[in-house]
Amino acid sequence: MNNKGKLFETTGSVEINIDGEAIISNKAIYVMSEKGEIYISMSSEYGKFHHSSFLSGENVAAAGDIIIEKGIIKEISNSSGHYRPNFESVKKNMLDEISNRGYFSIGTNNKEDIIFNRGF
Repeated sequence: MNNKGKLFETTGSVEINIDGEAIISNKAIYVMSEKGEIYISMSSEYGKFHHSSFLSGENVAAAGDIIIEKGIIKEISNSSGHYRPNFESVKKNMLDEISNRGYFSIGTNNKEDIIFNRGF
């Protein structure tokens, strides 16, 4: 859910590349703080707003790209050039946090359906 109580989705997310071109990526950038707070942005801009912008470069438990369709997480990656988080740590930390929030106990959300994509 988003902060307005509606099903969140990343469809239409925009990435502004190094040339200033806006590209619809349909994925959002995210970070998870060491306390488990998850921040997601539907837009990112090269050199202006990126993963480290959420927490001013502080340590994180996970960071990368995320694809969500109608409230269902489809894909999570560790693609963050600033943080370069360990893939296995991202997978474990994100699964633990969303499990603790009850994400997998509602609807058709299953751990097995999330694709974890290694960014590097």
